[in-house]
Amino acid sequence: MLLAVLAGRRFARRGGVGAAGILGGLIGFAAVAFVIALLGEPLRGWPLWATVLVPTLCYGLGSALGYLVAAAHHEHAWWQSLVRRLQRRLEPLNSLWAAALPTRAAETLRLAAAALAAVVGLGAFGVAVAIVAGYVDIIALSQSLHLDLLGLLVVFVLSAVLLPVAGIWSVAWLSGAGFSIGAGTSVTPFETLLGPLPAFPLLGAVPQGWGWAGGFAPALVVLTGVGVGAFAAKRSSLRHSSLGASIAVPILAASLVGCAVAGLASLASGSLGPGRLAIAGPDPWAVGGLIALELGLGLVPGVLAARLDLDRLRASALPQRRTAADSTETDGAEADGTGRRSIVADRMRARGDTVPTDYTVSPSDTAPLADTVPLGDTAPLGDTASPGREAGIGDDSVGLGDDDDAVLRAFSWDGLDHEGSSAAERSTRIDSPSGRIWRRLRRPR
Repeated sequence: MLLAVLAGRRFARRGGVGAAGILGGLIGFAAVAFVIALLGEPLRGWPLWATVLVPTLCYGLGSALGYLVAAAHHEHAWWQSLVRRLQRRLEPLNSLWAAALPTRAAETLRLAAAALAAVVGLGAFGVAVAIVAGYVDIIALSQSLHLDLLGLLVVFVLSAVLLPVAGIWSVAWLSGAGFSIGAGTSVTPFETLLGPLPAFPLLGAVPQGWGWAGGFAPALVVLTGVGVGAFAAKRSSLRHSSLGASIAVPILAASLVGCAVAGLASLASGSLGPGRLAIAGPDPWAVGGLIALELGLGLVPGVLAARLDLDRLRASALPQRRTAADSTETDGAEADGTGRRSIVADRMRARGDTVPTDYTVSPSDTAPLADTVPLGDTAPLGDTASPGREAGIGDDSVGLGDDDDAVLRAFSWDGLDHEGSSAAERSTRIDSPSGRIWRRLRRPR
């Protein structure tokens, strides 16, 4: 099947004449199948026409699929003409749908391809986990065969060839439908009912039922759909499409994946031997239907979640946060004038000092902006002040009273207790930075 798809893609590189190559390959494959059916007539279980038709259709479908995908990708003239005809047929029904048909069809195919790849990858991961978990049984079955080196090599190659079939069986098991290994058997996530099995090492990886926890297996398929839908929608125009398109495209993609899985399951079913082993593999329609349903339940929420523009939500919420922050800063600025003087008064009370009566203010007593000291009254940087004189203000220094001395102690940052200090020490504090600041604040205007 894979070789047929690759052959169809190579024929598509030749344009419209590549279809003749697909037709010729189909006729040649049917002729080879007919010869093989005649030679294997004693072992043939189907009628002659079915033995020739089934493999021919498998090759034809694979090559046609590869050819169509490549033609749409390279935008062949015949493909564009076919799309325009289909758009003209749909215009009477809905002109918008007709115009968006190529884009929506491409999005559906891309989403279906991504979902199918994710499901197949999930099945391969399930096979790897089953082999690791059943490693002991696999080794025991291999040792029970008592094979030499050549026999071990043949069994290893045969097991490697059957790994793709095991991957499809794993997908069937994860979907909840399960598979069978002989008549009357069932292997599902909920229970495992088996009879006598061939001593083939790969069969040692058959998992046991999980009971009530078997529901986690289909949940993995749903979560896979959610992840694929969210990732694919962020990289396509589905993120900005309408709500109807965001729902219809994932549903169509899930349906296509269900059909593809059903086809793969039919190829992975057959016979393992005579008698009761003539029935083996998953039920194609049950597996395809459950995969389509579970992927649909995951793809639709994933695509809808990708439509949420988080950047736009953050931008709409940012002005509200800024308004709240600005109002808080305004309230803090209004209370800043009285807050600082209230802190100084509290410190003075904690020291046991007397708070000046004219120093306690109410919020309404804050000075207006016009009463602030102009920049011209500040002292130049190069001027120095002599003891008892403020630089840049004038010769009339302001005396330091008892109340001023108490406030000066509250402003002092040297951490010393100046209570009972001498007059010389107090005179020194007058020319300190805190003393000059306080005398400037106390200077009458």
